[in-house]
Formats: sequence, structure tokens, C-alpha cells
Amino acid sequence: MKKAFFSLCLLVSAQLAYAQGDEVSVLKVYPDTANTYVNVYVTFEQPTDFSIIMVSRVWTEAKELKEHAKESYQKKIDVHNLPEGKYSFFLEYDGHTERKDFVIKHK
Repeated sequence: MKKAFFSLCLLVSAQLAYAQGDEVSVLKVYPDTANTYVNVYVTFEQPTDFSIIMVSRVWTEAKELKEHAKESYQKKIDVHNLPEGKYSFFLEYDGHTERKDFVIKHK
């Protein structure tokens, strides 16, 4: 009985680890509070077509970046002329969408 329970625990742990592996973030945004620019990093295991959309929380500002067959991507985006507020990046690839939020706050 103990062996069966232990085996079940191992199976559940392995499935959780596998599921969490699918949730690995491919989109990184730095800094999370920006004044003049924000850096966007995207990393895939294989070349992947993707698009990145940047929108304000009130959907008044939008910017779209489309890339084809890239494994990694880095872009420095000038935000000094955008209004202060909360913004989001949406990364779309292979039927998946990932979101990262950041704030623009001018000094």
C-alpha cells in the first residue's frame, strides 16, 4: 500500500512539473516601471513566428511588432512620449498568448 501511494505521489509530482514546464515564460519586460524606455526580450527553443502588441490599460495607445522565425528577440522601445499609466505587452505565438504588465511614470 505504501509503495502504491508513493508511486502515485511521484506520478502527480511529475505531471505537475511537466505542466509547469509548459508555463515557462518566453516574454520578459524590463524595467517594470519605465520613464524613457522599456526592454522586451523573447526567447523560444526553436525559431517561431510571433507578434507583440503593446497597449495601454484604457486601450488608447497601441503598438504592434511582428517578427518571423526568430529564436530570440530583443527590442528597446522608446516610451518617453507616451502618457503615464499602466500598459501591457501581449505576445502571441503558436496559438498561445502571454501578457506582461509595466507602468510608465515620468519623473
